[in-house]
Amino acid sequence: MGHGLTVGHAAPSAPVWLALLLVALCCLVVTPAHAAPSSEKELREAISEERAREKARRDSLARLSAQERSLNANLAAAEDRIALLESKVAKQEAELALLESAVGDVRQALERLQKDRDASEAELARLMSMLWPLHVRQEGTGGRDIEDWQTAEREYTWTQEIYRSIETHRAELRHQQEAISASLEKRETLMAEVRTQVARISADRDSLLQDKLRFRQQLSDVRREKQDAEGELRDVLALIQEFNVRLEQMAGRDISKMKGRLPWPAEGRVVRRWAPEANPPVRGVGIALREGTPVRAVAWGKVVHNDVLRGFGRVVILMHDKAYYTLYAFLADSPLRVGQEVGAGAAVGAAGFYPGADGPGVYFELRFHQKAINPDGWLTRAN
Repeated sequence: MGHGLTVGHAAPSAPVWLALLLVALCCLVVTPAHAAPSSEKELREAISEERAREKARRDSLARLSAQERSLNANLAAAEDRIALLESKVAKQEAELALLESAVGDVRQALERLQKDRDASEAELARLMSMLWPLHVRQEGTGGRDIEDWQTAEREYTWTQEIYRSIETHRAELRHQQEAISASLEKRETLMAEVRTQVARISADRDSLLQDKLRFRQQLSDVRREKQDAEGELRDVLALIQEFNVRLEQMAGRDISKMKGRLPWPAEGRVVRRWAPEANPPVRGVGIALREGTPVRAVAWGKVVHNDVLRGFGRVVILMHDKAYYTLYAFLADSPLRVGQEVGAGAAVGAAGFYPGADGPGVYFELRFHQKAINPDGWLTRAN
């Protein structure tokens, strides 16, 4: 038996084949073509644009990461300086507490000294009250009422001794008061200096705390911006991946670029090969299969025919790129409908009785427009 839709004793007559072509052409005209999402050129341009966006996002992420590292370093430095200043404040506050305690002791000593001085002044007044009558008597009598010179000398020596003792005691009290006052003044000066240092350090600490809060806010802003940029980058990468998949799918639909890489419609024993000069001619390939074996589309295509043709059983014809057609004959059944798109490897039907195999099988043709072409150079070598 010859194979090909125009020759062979089992082949339909030329008018039938023309009718088949008319059916296919009618399907092409009546059935609206499924508009591709975009052309290959548009997809490549879109990928290029998204690559530019990807680079911009990565550059932005690199900049934000550098800012994040810098802010982390600034924050750590601020925290270290705050800890150091807090240690200094604590140390100086302890020193100030000691100074305040010492000043309190000095003030108490000064108060005691003042009491001693008041007591000395009272004692001096008492002594003076005792000496005053003697002085008046001596001034009034010129010492003539003194019984003897020994008594006069004794009173004089006693008076001078009292005066010296009083003056010495007053000088000591005055010296102690001056020393204590100087010590108090020095300690109060130190306290003022320490308070000034504590106030300055506290101000520096407060300023650093403000810097710390500002760094944390900036860090939060940078991290939020970084998260947004990472999300945008993920979206861009997902879009690039989607475009690449669509580009690959589009490339996979271009059957003209798949010469030598088309899969066989089914795996089985080849019983007929391309032989257009034979009598009858064979313009495709026949494969013997097990009953019910799925017959699959060799590439993405659109169903333009699914019906029974005399001498070929059920025939499914797929159109590829409006120029190439694949034909699958002697199918037991097919679930496809005209106008349906099928992907590469999709089942077009199950193997039915194929006379060329004297059993179940399939007859396959590849055509460019209306001209049958040798499938051997298009199908993979292994089968």
